Amino acid sequence: MINTQVADGSILVLAVASAWLIGNYFYRTRKSGIKKIPLLLLVFMAMWCALNMVGHLVAVIWVNIQRMQAGTFSYNLHFYNLLLMGVVFLSLSLLQLRCIKFLSRGKYYMRKPLTIFSLSLALLSFPLFPFNPIGLLPVISSLTILATVAATKKQWQRTTHEKSRRVVSA
Repeated sequence: MINTQVADGSILVLAVASAWLIGNYFYRTRKSGIKKIPLLLLVFMAMWCALNMVGHLVAVIWVNIQRMQAGTFSYNLHFYNLLLMGVVFLSLSLLQLRCIKFLSRGKYYMRKPLTIFSLSLALLSFPLFPFNPIGLLPVISSLTILATVAATKKQWQRTTHEKSRRVVSA
């Protein structure tokens, strides 16, 4: 069986490393006044949820391959629901990351889709909490993303780096 502590630790390390790389890229190519730490936090939260969903999908597929090899596999609603949950949550996390990228590029109108994706992810995953405490991971990451965007609202405005020139007629 998969050692969950090692898997969770490696997912966390991978999320930190990828958030650092992607966040630095977003920061270097930004056209907004966002500071580096809030941007890295946003990217980390979206990547952490996305990578956990990738891990979830790998675990579900791995367990069912083992069942197939043992001859006890049956395609049922439980297997389908686990796969569907992983794909939907992964898609919403990647959409959050896409909105964060566009926000860092000064496209402030992407704040509303980010809010919709974050609230959808939180509302879809919250009812899973009684069955598995890891169901709070997408809720925590989505609420952290929303709180960070709300706290840094002024920084997301597009900055103008051009000096204004006065045109004088001849």
